[in-house]
Amino acid sequence: MLKALYLHTPFCKSKCSYCVYDSVQDTEKNINDYFNIKLPEVLRSECFRKITEENNFEELYCGGGNPTIGSADQWRNILSLLPLHKINMLCMECSPSTVTLKNTGVSLAFYNFCLQANLILITRVISMRTHLPNMF
Repeated sequence: MLKALYLHTPFCKSKCSYCVYDSVQDTEKNINDYFNIKLPEVLRSECFRKITEENNFEELYCGGGNPTIGSADQWRNILSLLPLHKINMLCMECSPSTVTLKNTGVSLAFYNFCLQANLILITRVISMRTHLPNMF
């Protein structure tokens, strides 16, 4: 029996040079189509319904790519299609360039700060000086 469910977001604002995951830099239209049409279609499918009935998912992981490239409204819609009453833990990868935590009630634990030179070296599109202060 499966205990965890993973939802993949295959989009990023830019592709980091070290990244080996299935993700692409894409257009806003394709990103919106994914969140508003394609992913909801999968989550409403008979196949997905059967999978969720046969398994007791306790954990939901949202990764990518960059899940927070989708809007809060898009994620509300996606989460409304899932059996969240069974979920004990929800984890979502976030990029400081696409998330703001002001007034959300969300706590965030930073476990790895890179020097700005390292962020540039690995082609991350965030600036610790500009993005991190805007999150709080």
